Amino acid sequence: MEKLSRLLTIWAWTFAAVWTVVLVASLLWYWFDAESRSREVAIAQARTAFMKDVVYRRWNAGSKGVFVPISPQVPSNPYLKVKNRDITASESGVKLTMINPAYMTRQVHEIQDIGRDGFVGHITSNRPIRPENEPDWWESQALAQFEKGAKEVVSEHRGTITSHVLRFMRPLYVEEVCMKCHAAQGYKVGEVRGGISVTVPMAARMMGAYDMQTIQLGVHFLVWLLGLAGIFVGFSSLRRAASESEVEEES
Repeated sequence: MEKLSRLLTIWAWTFAAVWTVVLVASLLWYWFDAESRSREVAIAQARTAFMKDVVYRRWNAGSKGVFVPISPQVPSNPYLKVKNRDITASESGVKLTMINPAYMTRQVHEIQDIGRDGFVGHITSNRPIRPENEPDWWESQALAQFEKGAKEVVSEHRGTITSHVLRFMRPLYVEEVCMKCHAAQGYKVGEVRGGISVTVPMAARMMGAYDMQTIQLGVHFLVWLLGLAGIFVGFSSLRRAASESEVEEES
């Protein structure tokens, strides 16, 4: 009986170890999956923001620019070197200025940056007309990859919880409608002219992931305890049944 009891104890601890490994592996999968899903959602949102910019840029370019009233928020664009950039409405006398695709993109990005989504968009190029469109170090690396054929560049930059961001960028190609403003720079149709980068703050998104991780930690811990209890109760029952069987045989 002592040998059987020792064997059952070994098996109980073996099952407990296997159960622990299974639950730890499951917890780790859920843990990293929560972070992965948050990253995938951020990338999808960045792609959507980029495509939105491309669509209205094409609409603007197809319309050969649009005119809006000059205001402190929308001053005349000194970098737009075209005829009749500024005009006056014949009936109302309101002064209007032309908004080309690049200027429209910047205006939209400025509104978006102070919006609730927290995205930061930036149109950039290695040969920008506007100095503020100079690429930063990350954008320069992305532009170099676009020249080699890359279609998209994504990277995650982890710092403190508030500085944790995801950076996304896709190239902008020279189209025929772009030549009106950029022919003087020596571009040819089909070349990479620059790109639009989107910076997505990850703090709120990762907090959601942390909440899911905390829930999964609690769930897995509870399931682990219940599993251990079941294992040891089951093996205790087997040991007791074996002991009773041995007593009956001796009697």
